[in-house]
Amino acid sequence: MSRKEKLKQALLNRPAKFKWKDLVVVMKDLGFIMKNAKRGSGRNFYNPTTGQVAKWHEPHPGNEVLQYVVDEAIVLIKEQKDEK
Repeated sequence: MSRKEKLKQALLNRPAKFKWKDLVVVMKDLGFIMKNAKRGSGRNFYNPTTGQVAKWHEPHPGNEVLQYVVDEAIVLIKEQKDEK
């Protein structure tokens, strides 16, 4: 199992702590493109194939995402599985 697959599995287990950089790896592996907002810590993830969009704030000063971000990422992963 690759590192990306392990990260995706860890995310699907709804961890209490998940690092932003690992979330970015999972999202890019799913085909999402990350774009920075015009200012601030907002980040947009867009999947040109499925048209899915996710808008989250990159955590600072820490590096762990909030639980709602984990939950929304799980929903996106499951929606992509359903489309295949």
